[in-house]
Amino acid sequence: MSLLSFFGKKKSPVFMVIDVGSHAIRALIFELPEGAKKPVIIKKFFLRLPSVSTADRESAGRHTLRVSTKLRELMFVALKELGRIPKKIWIGIGPHLAPYSLETWSGEYEASGVTITKTDLFSYFEEMSKKYRNEDTYVMAFPVEAFLNHYPVNLREFTDITLPSVGGKVSRGVTVEFRTIVLRFPKEIGHSFVEIKESLGGMPIEFTPIAAAVIGIVPEVLGLRDAFLVDVGGEETSLMLLRNGSLLQFIYFPMGVGLFVKGIAKIAGVSLEEAEDQRRQYLQGITDPARREKLTQFLSGESEEWKKKFLETRDSFYHIGLLPEDVVLFGGGAEMPEIRTILRDPEWIKGFSYVEEPRVRVFDPAAIFGGDSLAGSLGSAADVGLGALVYYAMKEVHQASIGV
Repeated sequence: MSLLSFFGKKKSPVFMVIDVGSHAIRALIFELPEGAKKPVIIKKFFLRLPSVSTADRESAGRHTLRVSTKLRELMFVALKELGRIPKKIWIGIGPHLAPYSLETWSGEYEASGVTITKTDLFSYFEEMSKKYRNEDTYVMAFPVEAFLNHYPVNLREFTDITLPSVGGKVSRGVTVEFRTIVLRFPKEIGHSFVEIKESLGGMPIEFTPIAAAVIGIVPEVLGLRDAFLVDVGGEETSLMLLRNGSLLQFIYFPMGVGLFVKGIAKIAGVSLEEAEDQRRQYLQGITDPARREKLTQFLSGESEEWKKKFLETRDSFYHIGLLPEDVVLFGGGAEMPEIRTILRDPEWIKGFSYVEEPRVRVFDPAAIFGGDSLAGSLGSAADVGLGALVYYAMKEVHQASIGV
């Protein structure tokens, strides 16, 4: 009798992804059967966060500290219920928790041999990142693309590269550039995330910008290498430009679904939670006619404020070049007809693109896994970030299994 049959069937490793949104934390625990193209969901978790104002830096900082506390609580509950230790946990972070910026970090690298490996590149990146840290700021940096002597390298699929030789002599000096998503936290807030890792006994945890996970699925799932991405989150709207599969620009403005929810709460004289329920009923078409007409008029007016900020932010893309025809809309605000109307209006893209009218699509996250919503986990465009994290995690696990 084998040890396997004596002790019972060997359990498959489990993995966990957590999408830390501005209004809720969503988490999935799953297995990845060998050769499977989609995960097997073991457990789902959802924690609604209290609605708060993050209009100023101080209140935003307090909110982030509260979120990190809630995140730690959710992780302890999830692991206790699971009764097992995940092989790895990926935590997705958006710009509502820390300011995002897209930066190019560059330096001169001296190779030790005739090849540069993936490990070499990431070790050099870690060394380079030290000069961007200081005593007052905690920095999370995530390289989304690298350039070796200005030649692009896909960091997810890269294994190694052989350096060219001239006259039989290898030039080991290489100019390296990293296109990097950078998140900067005040020291206290950054340490609260570090403590999450420490409190879980050094469990493998990776903090990943949601934007980094999303930009990977757009070319592979939607088949779009050139696209303008619009993520309408709870407290912010992020705009991203993909060209030939590369992230060229990332900008956000502090206005999202919360703008509409707070407005509904004010005119209806209800709490923010009740206002969110009214917004959801409005989107589902189950509001009584009189209230629906009032909400339609109000939301139409509020959407003009969003449109104004959207157009101001769009102007920041002008120096990069023409915008592509395809516009991908997702996030909690993607279901709002007012937002869709603004983006489908051709006026905003004229003079900024080679097309006269944008081709707008709302990203259905179930498309990430061939139409499978993963047991209802990916039900709307608000779940694109969660689905992207699962896809990102699956790809990393697969590449590790084949030594990439």
